[in-house]
Amino acid sequence: MALFRSPPRGSREHRALTFIAPPIGAHLQAAQDYAAGSVEGSMRHAVVWKCVRLVADVISCMTPMVYRGQPGVPGAVRLPPPLVLTQPMASADINDFAYMGMVSLLLRGNAYGEILDMEHGLPTQIELQHPDRVKVSVDNDGSVTYRYGNREMKPHQVWHRMAYRMPGMHTGLSPISYAMATTRQSVSAQRFATDWFDAGGHPGGVITNANTKKLVDQDEANTIKTRFLAAARGREPVVMGGGWNYQEIKISPDESQFLATQKWTGSQLCGFFGVQPELVGESSEGSAITYANVESRSIDFLKYGAAGWIGRWERWYGALTPRGQYVRLDKSALLQGDTLTRYQAIHMLVAARIITQDEARAMLLELPPLTDQQRAEIDALVLPTPPPVGSPKIGS
Repeated sequence: MALFRSPPRGSREHRALTFIAPPIGAHLQAAQDYAAGSVEGSMRHAVVWKCVRLVADVISCMTPMVYRGQPGVPGAVRLPPPLVLTQPMASADINDFAYMGMVSLLLRGNAYGEILDMEHGLPTQIELQHPDRVKVSVDNDGSVTYRYGNREMKPHQVWHRMAYRMPGMHTGLSPISYAMATTRQSVSAQRFATDWFDAGGHPGGVITNANTKKLVDQDEANTIKTRFLAAARGREPVVMGGGWNYQEIKISPDESQFLATQKWTGSQLCGFFGVQPELVGESSEGSAITYANVESRSIDFLKYGAAGWIGRWERWYGALTPRGQYVRLDKSALLQGDTLTRYQAIHMLVAARIITQDEARAMLLELPPLTDQQRAEIDALVLPTPPPVGSPKIGS
């Protein structure tokens, strides 16, 4: 029995929540963004954006595959995915659904969705919500209540998934809240660099004259500056006589520490999201990328950065399928090597009789099974005779 009335079959309800935003001044909003306390404010940081985009993109590109049987037990049969694993939202397919869910989890540690339709006790439509607009409260008896704006929701009406969860807590920990100090430090370094290069607070240079003993009044100073700027316009050489000298103000070694600060905080922020700094264009001390380890970076990221998220989503997707079924994410795209390596791997599978020729054709080139005529032509091919055992190799 459904716990609440579902819309007619064949229709997909599209529900968008509206909220009355409190009057927040520009100063308060700017301060909140500067502290990276909001989701939007934190995503304005380049490293945060790159890490979240990388992890969310990788997870969302892995298509869920549904099987009947037990994980790890031979004989599992692949099944067509249910509607909730192809089009879970009215305005988003499963890939966009996973991307939005990952962004919410990476920044807030929680993903919230309103269940709008159910069938046989399982959700068939889940509308994800902004995590900052959902409030969770726990009563003295341990019951959990969700509030979307002014509407109160019961747990059976909410699809809530958590990451970074502490024992006894009903919500996940927010990584961006714990990384706020590091994010703020990096943003401060960026603001300092912007203010410096925009010359906001110090002059770009000083014009002096050692031969002049008297003070230069304002009119003379304006005339000298105007003539210098007019001569320097177009980056042409400037000829200065009469003892005048121009000295450019350059950044000092102490003030140049903002560059090292940005590099350090960038590497630290990558650690909050489990991403190797090199994958998002950041540098880390004592590391060097070579051709040998570039090919293994995908495996390293899959093992140390994405494995936990893959396991979570496989369990979460599996909970949306009937009993006796489970879900595995397709990781082949992430592990796909170069053309020669792929062909060699498939050849080994066919030679070991793990897969057939028709399956290899479908996996590599998306070709249909061989016809009887094609098989006869292949069998009639004259294969090169292997050299006899012990014969010398060419070039020896």
